[in-house]
Amino acid sequence: MSPKEIEYFETLCHQYDRKFKSSFTEDENNEEVISEFRTSNFIHLSKAQDTIVRRIEAKAAELVGMTEIFVEPLQIVRYKEGQFFDTHHDAGTLLEDGNVDLVAPRRIATLFLYLNTLPEGQGHTEFPAAGVSMRPERGCGVLWCNINADGEPDPRTIHKACPVVGKGVVKFGVNVWISEQSHQSLALVKSKTLLKKK
Repeated sequence: MSPKEIEYFETLCHQYDRKFKSSFTEDENNEEVISEFRTSNFIHLSKAQDTIVRRIEAKAAELVGMTEIFVEPLQIVRYKEGQFFDTHHDAGTLLEDGNVDLVAPRRIATLFLYLNTLPEGQGHTEFPAAGVSMRPERGCGVLWCNINADGEPDPRTIHKACPVVGKGVVKFGVNVWISEQSHQSLALVKSKTLLKKK
C-alpha cells in the first residue's frame, strides 16, 4: 500500500477505536457465533465508500484477474495482547477431520494487508500445511487462493493468526475477501441512502 493509503486506514482505526466489535465465526447454519477460537475485534467499511477504498478494492481484484464488484466490504481487524484467530479456512468451516465445508458464496481469494510492523514471532499469519509464516510488516500483504481449479477448497490455505504478546502491542490489518458473487448492490444501497439525505 502507498503511505497515503496506510495513513488513511490508521486514521480510521483511531476514529473508530470504540466501535470495534468482537469478531465471530459462523456455525453450520451460517449464524454468527462468538468463538474462543477467534478473539480479535473488527469494523466493516462500506462497499466502495470512498476513493481510497475503491482503489484498494480495484487493486485486489486486479491481482486475481477479477473486477472490484466481487470484493466484499473491507474489514479492519485489531489484535490486542493475547488475541488470535486459531486454525481456519476462509472459504468455509474447518471440520475436525481437516476437511472444509464450503460456505456460499465461495471466497475465491483473500488478500490480508498489514497496517503495522510487529517484532519477529508476533502476530504472524501461518499456513501450517505450506510451511509458511508471514511476519506483519507495515504496508505489505499476503495473497492466497482459497479454491483449487476444481472449485474445491485448497487445504494448503488453512491458516491462523498467531497471538500478539506483550503489553501495549497491537496488530492492525485489513481483510480483503474476493468471492464468486457480486457485492456491487451494497455500494448502490449506500449511494441511494446518500442521495435521500441530500
